[in-house]
Amino acid sequence: MTEADDQIIEEARLALHGRILRCPLGENPNDCPLHDLRLKPIEERLAWLEARPDPEVVELYIQHVMCMKRKLTEQADPGITSAYRQETL
Repeated sequence: MTEADDQIIEEARLALHGRILRCPLGENPNDCPLHDLRLKPIEERLAWLEARPDPEVVELYIQHVMCMKRKLTEQADPGITSAYRQETL
């Protein structure tokens, strides 16, 4: 593993520590892969995250970034929602 890989993993883990607390866009969206986890006590959330292997953490981080981009795009231009969904199918 390279130093760059280590930095990506560290960034993903740090970001997900915040995401297990709440969504940066507010509330706890039902379509989020962390939705059910956020319903648990904080100690369980932290233990769950620390037990995840690096590849899973990076994948969750990527999902978070893509979801946030999509939702911010939809907020900026609500008409883009259906076009975006068609592109991603």
